[in-house]
Amino acid sequence: LDEEKATIHKIPLVPRISTSPENVTIKPKLKALLKGKIDPSLEGLEANFEVDEKIVLDTWQQASLAISHMVAAEIHQRHLEEEKETPPVDSKEKSPQSGTNKKAKKEKEAPKKKKAEKKGKEKLTEVARYYIETATKIQNEIYLGQEDFYINADIKVFPDAIPPTRPPPVEKEENGTLTIEQLDNLREQFLDMAPKGKDSPDAVIPGTKKQKKSRKLDYYLPERNHQFLKIWLKKYPWLVYDELLNLMFCVLCRKHGVKSGGSQVSFFYGTDNFKAEFLSAHHLSEAHAKASLMEATSDSPVNRAATELIVRTMSKVTLGRVENLFRSCHALAKTGRPLKDFIWMCKLDDMKGVDIGPVFRTNKSARTFTYFIAEVERKTLREKLDKSKFFSVITDGIVDSLTEDVTMVYVQFAHSGKVQCQIVGVQSVEQKDPLTIKAVIEKTLETNLQLRLSSQDWAKKLVGFGSDDSPGTEGENGVAMLLRKIQPCVQSVYCFAHHLELSYKAVLQSVPLYNDLEELLTNIYRFYHHSPLLKSSLITAFRGLHLRPVMPSQIRGRQWLYGLQAALQNFLKGYPAIVQQLHSAEKGKNDTNQQKANELLDLVLRADIIKFAHFLMDIISVLSVLSRASQNRNSSIADVFTTLESTLEMLQIYQSRPGPKERRVDSATHFHGNCLKGKEDISTMRKVVLTHLIKRLQVCFRDASLDVVRATMIGSFKLWPAKINQ
Repeated sequence: LDEEKATIHKIPLVPRISTSPENVTIKPKLKALLKGKIDPSLEGLEANFEVDEKIVLDTWQQASLAISHMVAAEIHQRHLEEEKETPPVDSKEKSPQSGTNKKAKKEKEAPKKKKAEKKGKEKLTEVARYYIETATKIQNEIYLGQEDFYINADIKVFPDAIPPTRPPPVEKEENGTLTIEQLDNLREQFLDMAPKGKDSPDAVIPGTKKQKKSRKLDYYLPERNHQFLKIWLKKYPWLVYDELLNLMFCVLCRKHGVKSGGSQVSFFYGTDNFKAEFLSAHHLSEAHAKASLMEATSDSPVNRAATELIVRTMSKVTLGRVENLFRSCHALAKTGRPLKDFIWMCKLDDMKGVDIGPVFRTNKSARTFTYFIAEVERKTLREKLDKSKFFSVITDGIVDSLTEDVTMVYVQFAHSGKVQCQIVGVQSVEQKDPLTIKAVIEKTLETNLQLRLSSQDWAKKLVGFGSDDSPGTEGENGVAMLLRKIQPCVQSVYCFAHHLELSYKAVLQSVPLYNDLEELLTNIYRFYHHSPLLKSSLITAFRGLHLRPVMPSQIRGRQWLYGLQAALQNFLKGYPAIVQQLHSAEKGKNDTNQQKANELLDLVLRADIIKFAHFLMDIISVLSVLSRASQNRNSSIADVFTTLESTLEMLQIYQSRPGPKERRVDSATHFHGNCLKGKEDISTMRKVVLTHLIKRLQVCFRDASLDVVRATMIGSFKLWPAKINQ
């Protein structure tokens, strides 16, 4: 071991090349940026860094070239040695077996050689990297022997210790960006140039840090004027002067707790700095505008003259901002959007450049704005009702999102020759009995319009009552009968569309065949709506039959009549494709879809269901005309009554003979090429449906005298003159 240690030699490092004036060159861009103002030591460091970089690059190129030559020479030398070691054999004596063995032997030895060569190259690369990173020059020749390296054929090379971490690169100035050192120098120059303002020793008064800071800020305020002018009280109605404390303050800011946000002249706590410019600045400030609006929107009674004076003296900028905020809240209320949208609408106004100011940007402010918009609308509605001679009350019952019964109260009247219908309020109800609905009407009118329906003046103006209430046991509406105790001449009118729904459902839900048809339409819609694969298969069936795809629809919503009509139309139009797709789904691999398709196919091929569907199409086409007439705002009572009489005539005709669509399948055994099964006679069902529908529609004007209703025909110009002569 001692001998081996004695034979090991360390390769001396090449000393760093000292920089000469000829070698030191600075880039023109760096010179132009520094302009001689940089530290000389930094300049030398820049030059040394460039020289070191050049040495590293040269060493790396030399090492890479030497390694490539050495590896190529070693490979060539080994090939020559292998050729010399192999004895020459006569081609005639060579056997196929020996050639095969030699080839297999070479194939086995090839991976081992490649692995040894790769390991040797990696070691050589590590040595070269060491010399490159330490910026030293290899002075001796290196020889590769198997997996080890030798210098001058007698000095073995061992891997050295891990090289030290490279020092961080020197920061350079690029694109005019200053370095850290230049920024520090610039900061020191600014500190030297900055004024050294210090308080005189006489001005220092002992106290807390907060008091010292306050005194220093007060030092820069204008000279105080200790004379308060009483004329300011007339000019600024919000100003109050306390003679005992000799302070003036803003009564609105103090009342609503609005501070001026860091201003030393505080009108919230009060100030004795009596300057006119301070009063003007506070009057135009955002804080005072916020306090003024809070006072205007407060529930406490306020002097109207003082409030109007505050609004008149408010700056045009503040008024414009408040107007923009009111418009946003009005849009939210008109479209039924939630008040939380007010926040992002304010952000949108900022992006559009609309000046809305920095205050009143919360949901609470939006609620306040909306409330007073409603207050203005209530006052306007009350003024219109005072000027009108007659009015009617309308109620509508709905179920809100919390499944709570709610009653909405409307008033309808004529103003300036135009009929207007406006909502008064919304009240939740626990029970929908006549006494509760009447109490809700009186409470809503009295709370929102200060209108007592039981008073003699308003009872004389009440002429009509509209409701969606269902018929009573005696054919009379309970609410209408209670209102007649206040005004005996009240004419009761009902929602015709709602009564059509009640009449239609009351009749059809008692017929089992209708329930089967409704269940079929609902299940077909769900079968295709919840499965994209089945929906795509149905569309393919439509295209295969050269038909326009018509997807099944759902019966839902308050517009029940149009929903049922659309569902029936889509079912009958797409009947061939639906049957074809159900047949293919019945043969599918999915057991669940196969069972559902089999059940639907049995209902679709029933003859009574197909004929009843066509019968309903004829009935709904007649009822839809009456529904559209009753929902048209331009329709009068006479128009609705005339349409109702025409509807009753058509239903009586269908009692004696089938309608146009029903006649197509009256005696048919096949529908679109598909054989129908089951019962074919639906005459009993037809008779029950038509009889009950006629009875229900005949009592739509049950609370009104038929003579009075017929007399209203004179008010409809559509019926002049032919109908009047009849």
